Amino acid sequence: MSGAVLTGCAGEVDVQSPEQEVAEASDALYSQNGVTLWPLSNPVIPICWVTTDFDTEKQLIRESVARTWEFESLVKFAWTSTCPTTGTDKFIRVELDVATDDLGVGGGSAFPGMGALRLPGEGHSLHIAVPKTTYPHRLGRLQYLASHELGHILGFSHEQHRSDAVAPCNSTIYLGTNFTWYDPASLMQSQDYCNINNNLSEALSAFDKVGVASVYGPRRWSQEFATINALSLEYDLRHIADVDGDGKNEMVFFRDDGVRVAKVDAAQRLFLASQSWSTDYWTDTPPGFLEPRTVGDVNADGRADLISFWGSGVGLSYSTGTAFASGAIAFVGFNNLNPSWPDASSTPRMVADVNGDGRADIIGFNDTGTVVSLSQCTGALCTPSTQFAAPVLALAAFGNAPLLGGWAGARHPRRVADVNGDGKADLVGFSEWGVIVALSTSTATTVSFAAPSLWIADYGADVSVGGWSSSTTYPRHLGDLNGDGRADIIGFGHDYVWVSFSTGTGFLPAQAVLKNFAVASGTWFPGAPRYLGDVDNDGKVDLLGSNLMGTQVFLGKTYTNGAL
Repeated sequence: MSGAVLTGCAGEVDVQSPEQEVAEASDALYSQNGVTLWPLSNPVIPICWVTTDFDTEKQLIRESVARTWEFESLVKFAWTSTCPTTGTDKFIRVELDVATDDLGVGGGSAFPGMGALRLPGEGHSLHIAVPKTTYPHRLGRLQYLASHELGHILGFSHEQHRSDAVAPCNSTIYLGTNFTWYDPASLMQSQDYCNINNNLSEALSAFDKVGVASVYGPRRWSQEFATINALSLEYDLRHIADVDGDGKNEMVFFRDDGVRVAKVDAAQRLFLASQSWSTDYWTDTPPGFLEPRTVGDVNADGRADLISFWGSGVGLSYSTGTAFASGAIAFVGFNNLNPSWPDASSTPRMVADVNGDGRADIIGFNDTGTVVSLSQCTGALCTPSTQFAAPVLALAAFGNAPLLGGWAGARHPRRVADVNGDGKADLVGFSEWGVIVALSTSTATTVSFAAPSLWIADYGADVSVGGWSSSTTYPRHLGDLNGDGRADIIGFGHDYVWVSFSTGTGFLPAQAVLKNFAVASGTWFPGAPRYLGDVDNDGKVDLLGSNLMGTQVFLGKTYTNGAL
């Protein structure tokens, strides 16, 4: 029988645990060494009431945790009305009584993590002394106690015990692994003179939200866009874009009956039911790796349009704001019937604004290098046949041919994003030895790029620079995480999601920011896409992943210029 720490919110006392504790450092807001976290994939926590009365307070406690930890993550507390008195099932056993202190403020204590599970006869896991009815801030105090103590059940410890806690908001140090910065605003900061809400509110801080989503997975916003199988990455394409011109991004989903669009309710953390916008562009045979499809505003009307690279040429469907018009061939080029463009893996094609005129251009990578077709028409008078200029070889680099770098499909993905903040999308390639960038020097009527250069010796296929050997298993994307106008690197690795911020002339060293969305978490495989988009329209890109259970979203709200 090993010693455990009962976390009391007026201090900690050593007690004897009735079960073995497994030593495990955790990556959370902050957890002490020796705390065992719950399963990281879809954690469901069995919880019951030892106390038979307090019905109103029980409901308030359930509602509080639903608004906090459950709202921001995959955590689910499975409530049972009365704790069993016999049997072998373990529960988090919650005991309530009335506060006995003079002011009636109340308090609480809890065992941390999975070590709090109890059999009948082993006592309670969590205790709350409910504030007296005479206490003037009773509701806020009870909500604080509920979510704070259940935060301990999740494995999170008091912020003041971290090694990096700052006086006067610090206390005895208990070693653990810190994932986010020290956060005196955290719900898990129990010193009322440091907590910004004086321990009278259930509100999670920004770092609390990041921490619980990192450890237990971001909240699932929809089950509609779930991955069916390993082929889903190529068949069922997903994009985030503003297709109706309302200034807010939507989910655009290509599936076997056409293209569907779902609006976002970021406040409620969900995608609304999707609507059919087109019965064209379906995902039959051949699938998306032969005929890639994407979205982008090609005519600068504020609505993203559909672009497809069909066997016969570039297909274009303008958005009307409520649907996509019938597709038409814009020009013959970038098509898989041409041996220069056999498939989306070896010869990727995408759209981005490379010259800063507000219109999405076409960029393709093949044996000859980087080929670009500028968008040249604005507004309602545009037609597919007049939308794009003839393709030109813009740069003899990033090509498949050995003399042009030997960029080998999924091993060496190529992307297009504005990494220096000048309003023009640049070329970014993840090579064998690191990340290569060619800055755009294009003008309104000409397209050109500066000579490629190494921006960071990381995220490469070789094991010496990370071993990022496959863009399907370990996808890497670019998006502006901190709202500075420069696209940053987001890499979905084996154990973590890694981020490198752009400085405009290079990328900062990689830092781990999220446990979920990584291969080791168990639910992310090559057919489960992970992608980016600003779903809450705050100017910072968010992280999305669609697996067998649905689509999860990690809102990137706490990034700064240099760190999470």
